[in-house]
Amino acid sequence: MEEKRLTRRTSEEQKHIDDVVKDNTSFFYLELIKEWFFQFFYVKDTKEAKNIFKEIGRWIYEAGFEELDSWWYRLAKNWWTLEN
Repeated sequence: MEEKRLTRRTSEEQKHIDDVVKDNTSFFYLELIKEWFFQFFYVKDTKEAKNIFKEIGRWIYEAGFEELDSWWYRLAKNWWTLEN
């Protein structure tokens, strides 16, 4: 299917996209988390890295990934290790 700008999509095409997004919300969150972790490890500024890390934690929590949430929490408790 050819990619279209939002303003040029039919209501049927938009509904299809909305359904795909809804059905793949967990995958979407995982992709965001993965991409932000890449950013996290390449950022030179500690404050920016911490903000990215907190955002990752928020997405993990919102998505309901319990195992990732406990993993993230353990990392957060030892922030100084990541900071170094």
